[in-house]
Amino acid sequence: MSNKQFYWGLTVMVIMFLAFFFLEMNRKAEKINIPVKEDTSAQYIYNRTILNWNNVRYWIKVFKIQHREIVCAQIIQECGWKLDSKRAIQNGNILGLKKAYNRLTTADYIRDGHSGYSSFIRCLKDYQLFQEANYKAGSYYEFLEKIHYAEDSTYTQKLRSIVRKIECRCKNSE
Repeated sequence: MSNKQFYWGLTVMVIMFLAFFFLEMNRKAEKINIPVKEDTSAQYIYNRTILNWNNVRYWIKVFKIQHREIVCAQIIQECGWKLDSKRAIQNGNILGLKKAYNRLTTADYIRDGHSGYSSFIRCLKDYQLFQEANYKAGSYYEFLEKIHYAEDSTYTQKLRSIVRKIECRCKNSE
């Protein structure tokens, strides 16, 4: 037997021993129920974030969504001021996003042509992806009209009205 074969065999034996050792340690840890640290993954955060305006504004800022006031107006138009529409509650779709074509999406499923999400946060992330893929610059209202974001021909007029109401509420609260 050559030195090369000896060291190769020794290496294989060491790897097998280490694999057995770690498997045995995991098995013993499971038997004595060593507590596992709480999950801090994104899914944990998504599933435990309550749909309210503070959280919506927070995630809009985290995802660096452009034209925040108009996007908030879109959310109000889709969900109402209390964020309690059926689509928002059941599908996590607070922006009325439809099935995405030709771009990345975070949608979990499609129902009646609209995207469905496990969380409103995934919806906001999808909206950020939508903006990245489609919006370049200029008037955001004109952009929404040009791409026919909504079926309602007065959609952007309604958004402008909601933005004015938001601005009035902010001024009155100061």
